[in-house]
Amino acid sequence: MAPSDAAIAAIGDLVTGEARATTPSMPGAMDPPLQTTLTSLIAEVTSELHQLRLVFENRIDTPFFDIEGAARFLRISPASLEYLSKRERRLPYHVVGRQLVFHRDDLLKFMETRRRPGIDG
Repeated sequence: MAPSDAAIAAIGDLVTGEARATTPSMPGAMDPPLQTTLTSLIAEVTSELHQLRLVFENRIDTPFFDIEGAARFLRISPASLEYLSKRERRLPYHVVGRQLVFHRDDLLKFMETRRRPGIDG
């Protein structure tokens, strides 16, 4: 399950200091080293949650990718993907409307053509 916008906003409030932890011994403020540590930790967790959310939102149950999804799959920029497919004709694609659509099998075949032998073979 992806984190909700409210959960991400609440974590962001903690990072920016808009929300304060209060205990009987520390009314309204945190110990500065503790706050620095917590702020750093919360920033890391927020970043990880954001990445996980992107993964879940962009999960595709079809073998077809748009140009952004295919570029992310290949770990290249959309501009590079467009160049490889349109100019160099190294990647087959379909045109649906005005969008380029790539099949997962074609992307995997392309990756196999880019394989280089290792040191031992």
